Amino acid sequence: DRHLQEKAGKARNGFDLAGLRYGRIGNASMTRWRADDPVVRHNAVNEVVGFEKLNMAHFPRVPAHPDRHLEPGPSIAGFDEVNRGLLREAAMAEARRCFNCGVCNTCELCLIFCPDLAIRRDEAGTGFEIAYDYCKGCGLCNAECPRGAMAMTRANAKYIFINGSAH
Repeated sequence: DRHLQEKAGKARNGFDLAGLRYGRIGNASMTRWRADDPVVRHNAVNEVVGFEKLNMAHFPRVPAHPDRHLEPGPSIAGFDEVNRGLLREAAMAEARRCFNCGVCNTCELCLIFCPDLAIRRDEAGTGFEIAYDYCKGCGLCNAECPRGAMAMTRANAKYIFINGSAH
């Protein structure tokens, strides 16, 4: 798109491809380019969260919908698409299987599992705040976060949370 716009004389000043990526070397995001990402993201970089950081105990097991394929006979007789993809209903069901890895969806499990009551909703109601004076750093909130939206790191003898809305 950038190349074609420049050929048409519409140079995009200040365009930064790295700013469209999630993670350090992730794929460019069309929602970032259009600036209409439906997911509220609190971290500009949004580290890529691996499957091992998800808490699968909070997700029901839902089998994948297999793609529809053209029968072998007709597939070799012409140039029709062999992989027919999914029907609308099946595609919507597949989209609902998305874990939204690394994105806080305000499920409140961190708030529920905190034994010290150190986590509370922020004033805007869009995320959470941690009262570090009360947090003992047990990590239950981090362990129970289903989407891996929290990570605990040790900094200046206090625990801080990254990747999620808690900070």
